Amino acid sequence: MNKLNFLQKLSPVGATLGLIVVSASMLPASSVSAANFPDQICGTFSPFDAQDVICEDKLFSNFQFNASVPVPPESVYTVSIAENIFFVDFDTRPGGGIGGPFTAQVSYMVEIVDIPETPKNEVEWYSFSAVDLDSEVGGTPPNTLVTKDIFDEFGNLLLALDSPNGNSDFGFLPTMPKKILVEDTVTVADGSVFFSFENSFIQKKAPEPGTILGLLAISGLGLGLKKKKQS
Repeated sequence: MNKLNFLQKLSPVGATLGLIVVSASMLPASSVSAANFPDQICGTFSPFDAQDVICEDKLFSNFQFNASVPVPPESVYTVSIAENIFFVDFDTRPGGGIGGPFTAQVSYMVEIVDIPETPKNEVEWYSFSAVDLDSEVGGTPPNTLVTKDIFDEFGNLLLALDSPNGNSDFGFLPTMPKKILVEDTVTVADGSVFFSFENSFIQKKAPEPGTILGLLAISGLGLGLKKKKQS
């Protein structure tokens, strides 16, 4: 799934859940194209030379990679952001993909960090709310499976997603964590080819302090009126 399709899929539920999403339907018809959702590339690196990457208010770190067969040396991780959605891609296409049978495991941490240059503390304002998984594979027909497990910083499993034969999967996190561990597992059968997978992370904005104070004030006023009426 390309990033435009993912944004279009997410937009119908984004408004009701307070997600930071710009709906493609809100744009002029001439603007709805992949070219109008440019990525900001935050980092590109080899799985053999893993690096920590800061992308806006997200820190991607502790990348680990293991595979049952040698992977093309041209394989690459890319960390990017588009429309306030954060993406991690693992791509073997520059080296022609990886033919089965083989298995591979990828893991890394993602956490919300404060941006010193901004007046607000992003750690207090944002939480992870939803995750998407997609893969690109080949075969006639393909026989592949990419899975994703999301854990909180204490090791509790929050969400499990499956991408069989290049299909996508999406889910909301049951809690609103600030830091998560991601574990992806790739399984490819004989006669099939793995090209890439993409992880997408959506964050949710907490109510603004002024909004919270306003709600508390209204609540207090209502309670006061109720007590006055009872007396």
